[in-house]
Amino acid sequence: MIKVIALDLGGVVFSDGKQVVLDRLVASHGYDSTIVKKLLSCPESTNLRRGRFTDEQFWNRAKKILPAKYDAQVIKQAYYDAYEPDPDVFPLVQQLHATGNMLMAFSGNIRSRIEYLDRKYQFRQYFGKEVYSFDYDANKPEQKLWEAMLCAAGVPGDEIFYVDDNDYYAPLAQRDGVHMHVYKKGGIRELKDAIRNAGVTF
Repeated sequence: MIKVIALDLGGVVFSDGKQVVLDRLVASHGYDSTIVKKLLSCPESTNLRRGRFTDEQFWNRAKKILPAKYDAQVIKQAYYDAYEPDPDVFPLVQQLHATGNMLMAFSGNIRSRIEYLDRKYQFRQYFGKEVYSFDYDANKPEQKLWEAMLCAAGVPGDEIFYVDDNDYYAPLAQRDGVHMHVYKKGGIRELKDAIRNAGVTF
């Protein structure tokens, strides 16, 4: 019996913000997507997700390394705004919550962005459990963060249903008996079928 449904945020509950922000900044400001992508994927960005840097420290550093015509604050705001609720998954999250299912947010993310998204969309009210990279000094796809998720779930692996848009945790899910589904945008029917086939009612 499934007792916890763990969901990734970016690419599942919300859009894949990184790709969206690249497209938007190219269109609106003529920024080179390679430069922006490099900033959002650099080691400092990973450490921000780990909670080792504060938001202010990261973006102050970004101002120093970006070309003169690039505005770090514009990139930051665009990066946060690019995360929009998936039109199919977000209603499903609400439905699962309303029918008494325990949901867990499981995400490699940035503290300030989680706070921003919650102010904008009030999404955290639907999740009874939360595991974020910045609270554990670990990022996906590290085993340490996976173990944190299992611990926070507080149930055996075969009582967890996990949804992500990447399959990098598939070997660990198989090892621990976790029911895993890889979601791709638009694949809501397959996701609902997989959840129901695992015995979840909603």
